[in-house]
Amino acid sequence: MQQLFHTLRTIADKPEAVSGILYSILIISQKYFWNLHRGNKKELCGKEHTVVKFRELVSKNFAENKDVAFYAERLHISPKYLSEILVEYTGLSAKKWIEFHVMQEAKYLLSFRDMSVKEVAFQLGYTDTSHFSRAFRSYDGQLPTEFKNTVGNPKCSSSRI
Repeated sequence: MQQLFHTLRTIADKPEAVSGILYSILIISQKYFWNLHRGNKKELCGKEHTVVKFRELVSKNFAENKDVAFYAERLHISPKYLSEILVEYTGLSAKKWIEFHVMQEAKYLLSFRDMSVKEVAFQLGYTDTSHFSRAFRSYDGQLPTEFKNTVGNPKCSSSRI
């Protein structure tokens, strides 16, 4: 956690990269919270348990499986019911959670790894770079190459206002 905060201070002038670090901090904080929550012997209700299990499954399988049905099957519920539970407890559907996780990882890889867009797409389970680029643009409003260039050149980000 300390390393993440150190990295956050280091890249504070690169707003495009900050979101990935903040996301990591939130995930670690969430795990800490759930450990405390479980430590207090308070049982999670069925729906809360489903939300936690879904988030764990997504964090382990997002690169290979982006289909809501995959996660619903493992949780022994329908894709529609899974999304209903997630919207109720988090405000986001299952599809949006998966997309969020994939795109945050994409931003991290594009920001902090010396990887090409093609390599990032492949690592995230996309067999077609153009499909990854369309998904990234739909999510972030810019192509992954534009994002990578902006992160690499902070002066570009301030001129985009």
